[in-house]
Amino acid sequence: MRYFWSKLSRPIRSLLLFALIFGTAFLVLLYYLGYYDFSFLDRYKDELDLLRDGEHLSSGSDDPFAVPEALLMNPAAEPDGNTPAENEASSGRDSAANPQNTSGPASPVSGNGGEKKAPVNLRYVYDTAELPDARIKVSTAAELLNAGRSYASPTVVYAPGKNVLGKLTFDFQFPESYSETWRHATSYRLMPTDPANEDSELVTKPYTFIQQRPTVELYMGYLLIENGDRIVVVSAEGELLCSYATGRYEPAYARDREDRPLFCRTRNNGSLLYFHLSADGKNFVLSDYNPDLDGRGLSFDYPADYGHTDTDRVYVDKDEETGLYGYRIPVEYMPEPEPEPEPAVEPAEDGEAAEAEGESEPAADAPDSESAPSEKPEAEGEPEPEPQPGYLTPYQYRTALPFIGGAAVVTAAEPLPTTHYVNMELNGAPLFPYYDRDTHQTYHEEGWFINNSGIDRSVLCFIGEDGEPLFPTGWMYANEQNRRVFASFQPPYTYGIESLGSFYFDHGLVRVRKQIIDFWRYFLRTGYTGSQIKVVDEYDALIRKDGTEFELPVGYSLEGYSEGRLLLSRDGKYGVQSVTGEWIAQPIFADGGPFVGGLAPLKTEDGRWGLIDTDGNIVLPFTYDSISQVSSGLIACWREENGWSILRIMQ
Repeated sequence: MRYFWSKLSRPIRSLLLFALIFGTAFLVLLYYLGYYDFSFLDRYKDELDLLRDGEHLSSGSDDPFAVPEALLMNPAAEPDGNTPAENEASSGRDSAANPQNTSGPASPVSGNGGEKKAPVNLRYVYDTAELPDARIKVSTAAELLNAGRSYASPTVVYAPGKNVLGKLTFDFQFPESYSETWRHATSYRLMPTDPANEDSELVTKPYTFIQQRPTVELYMGYLLIENGDRIVVVSAEGELLCSYATGRYEPAYARDREDRPLFCRTRNNGSLLYFHLSADGKNFVLSDYNPDLDGRGLSFDYPADYGHTDTDRVYVDKDEETGLYGYRIPVEYMPEPEPEPEPAVEPAEDGEAAEAEGESEPAADAPDSESAPSEKPEAEGEPEPEPQPGYLTPYQYRTALPFIGGAAVVTAAEPLPTTHYVNMELNGAPLFPYYDRDTHQTYHEEGWFINNSGIDRSVLCFIGEDGEPLFPTGWMYANEQNRRVFASFQPPYTYGIESLGSFYFDHGLVRVRKQIIDFWRYFLRTGYTGSQIKVVDEYDALIRKDGTEFELPVGYSLEGYSEGRLLLSRDGKYGVQSVTGEWIAQPIFADGGPFVGGLAPLKTEDGRWGLIDTDGNIVLPFTYDSISQVSSGLIACWREENGWSILRIMQ
């Protein structure tokens, strides 16, 4: 038996060795093809180290975003091969077959075979089921450059019929997964100050939660690509800039005075340090950014021109002792003092003139005002201090933002208007007027405000470059229930992109939070009764430069405002309307974002994202699992079947 086994053991061992070798090779092949994965292996580490050249996500033959031949031959042509004029002449017949057409609104029409074709504009689409889940061809940026196009400026606003999207290609592969790690994120909830009173004021309270970290993120024109435990920073041209350990730096969603994107790092004491990338993009440099003086109101991935003052004549300043803000004018812009006019001399008669020639000294009984007109009487008490050079407004504001278009927004302690109780010692002169709609009077005088020591509230006000309010801060009137109420403009509850439209006038309108409170409950709160404020109504509104309110569609809430377009919602449905009152995207969507850079994302009821322009044209079809906002001309798209794609606005 031992002899027999010794004869068989050699071929069995050879067979097992053969199976082991080829089995291992077969398993490696299956892993490479993506049929399975190991959680402890980073499949894309070698691809994301940005050191391998010549690798692309896909070849030109199987690229779903390949450029049509017609567009290569004629950059002005639409992807269907027609010129914009030809598409317009077709009255929607050809444009309905072309998802990239921007010739104007078009409703679904029937083709030669009577079939219903996909719409290209959302003005007349009343059901998201009409929006097919289909790909379109987007030109690569290289092909568009060869065809005569060029990269648009990072601050460009996408214009229908002028700009197109080009797909960027890089010498490395993107991760094939949407997310591989998690991170802490902060959101905000509105909570009543008095839980037992549903009419009490709301306050914003932050809470932390866990969310997925996308493997590819855009930040103010940079690509942040996750590579294991590091984040790789890549330029829009695909150049490796630098990398850092995950969590060491985070986007600050702010820019410094030179408009450079900022990153932040938290100190041990909880304060923030701000950094910007060096000129070559290889290092992080400590920034002198001051959020108190350099902030632009909201914190999000905004373009460089957002909140950027258009004047160097007025700047924001802060009094470190009181913590209040004011505005100053540089000394070189201070107006020259007007010269004092010469005293008028009446012509004398001939006799009087001869007599005057003989007089060498003024008459002894001449009054002092005539004999020494330049002399000033001695001032009683201490002289009043002279204003400092560049002085424009006192340090009286709780917050202040830069001047744009001759207007700036500030917040200050809210005075309480009343004609019944006046405390001049506590009051002094009021900062802002208010308007009584019942008596049609605007009150500026002393004595119409008392110190609101019972409630620490702020009021939003817009001032001109002369430091004066553009319109009254609040309104007192009797409402429909004949109840005395006081309405005022308040700052937004949160300061992210969800509050876009606040602080700066856009197409003559600005977004505010309008709050209406019961005046007598408010008045009683300033005494010893302990009565709570009762909020009668509160909503986001758009106001004009004269303080009048822009009428919103009945029943709709304002979710965002930018570039003259209103993001509205009602009963969980989102739509987009122009300031002219025309719907450019019917309110049929499950979610949406405001316009940034001329483009806005919308989400269908079944979870598909698409991208539209300011005319309602479909720029990217509703076929993506995720679409970012425009980030300095870049857009990141994710689709499970195709992975990541980075698009850039071309002109």
